[in-house]
Amino acid sequence: MNIYEYFDKDEIAIFEKLSKIAGNNKLFLVGGAVRDFLLNRKCPDIDITFEGNAIEFAKSLSVHGVKIKSVHEDFGTIKVSIGDKNFDIASTRTEYYPKEGHLPVIKNIACPLKEDVLRRDFTVNSLALSLNTSSFGEIVDYCGGLLDLKQKVLRVLHDKSFIEDPTRILRGLKYSTRLGLSLDKHTLKLQEEYLKNVNYDMGYKRVLQEFRKIDWNAEIFKMFLDQKIYKLFQPEVLKNFDFSFYSNSYVVFLALLNLDDVEKYELTSEEKKIINRVKELRNKTFVSKLEIYKTFSKEKKETTKALAILKNEGARIYEKELSKIKVEMTGNDFIELGINPSPKFSEIFDFLIAEKIKNPALNKAGEIELVKEKFLFLS
Repeated sequence: MNIYEYFDKDEIAIFEKLSKIAGNNKLFLVGGAVRDFLLNRKCPDIDITFEGNAIEFAKSLSVHGVKIKSVHEDFGTIKVSIGDKNFDIASTRTEYYPKEGHLPVIKNIACPLKEDVLRRDFTVNSLALSLNTSSFGEIVDYCGGLLDLKQKVLRVLHDKSFIEDPTRILRGLKYSTRLGLSLDKHTLKLQEEYLKNVNYDMGYKRVLQEFRKIDWNAEIFKMFLDQKIYKLFQPEVLKNFDFSFYSNSYVVFLALLNLDDVEKYELTSEEKKIINRVKELRNKTFVSKLEIYKTFSKEKKETTKALAILKNEGARIYEKELSKIKVEMTGNDFIELGINPSPKFSEIFDFLIAEKIKNPALNKAGEIELVKEKFLFLS
């Protein structure tokens, strides 16, 4: 893939401008942008790495008309705007993990690029693309990422990778399913060893962030179960599912885990509500289709879908038979028939729902006639 064919003219012009400003200093694209460039996949984010201190580099950028939108001193990163394009420019840096499973701490800013790439999750994300005038568009590969990408292999950069950052296991699942890559034997062994002895004192906010980014479906969830990746959350989860009910919502798959301690995961209020409702309704039985309809028509669709996959009979019936049922009459229609607003409205709606369950083809005209016969004693 040619750099001039992959990036648009404006992006190339910006790269060349930044390179010219950098002079003898070095700029690179690093990580996912390079991987996607080599796979000819569109990359949503283009991040640039400056071999040195990007904060110092920012001082020279502003002189050349580059707008500095924000500066993050602690991480040595800046956000810049050139025309209608926004870029993050990061300093090369090394990191260490004072507490395994939690955020790393920056050890050294302005290190050589060769040291910077060693903090990446997999070798295919350690590749760099030179933006320097003398080597513009050339690939820099310190870790064997090119060969791994060619062989469709995901390989960690060192044996403590998952111990330091367990979220890499979820990223591995994401890359394997999205990009068609597979863990190499040693990386798979390291993953299996970690999942046998998970350190549950980890930053679950980041775990949830990675879980949300996966393109979930039944096949991916089966991989999640088969590889025992669920152990990142808790030692055991439910495993008896009916995936004839389709979903691609991450919240549905999160609810299927039947999490023991919902509070520790830093869930959003919406996620928490869905997960708790699934727990409350999972073993509920129903005496009629009307009760099923009245229950699930008020629930979030993710709640109902998760319960159907968990083989709750009420949810299954609702998904298969009742989810499209809708009463066409409204309160205004009742008023036009001479029925004053009262608790009777609820009784009428229940009556119509029951009739629609018996006859889903019933239209609005039919509903009106039934209401007249039942509640107005008219023929």
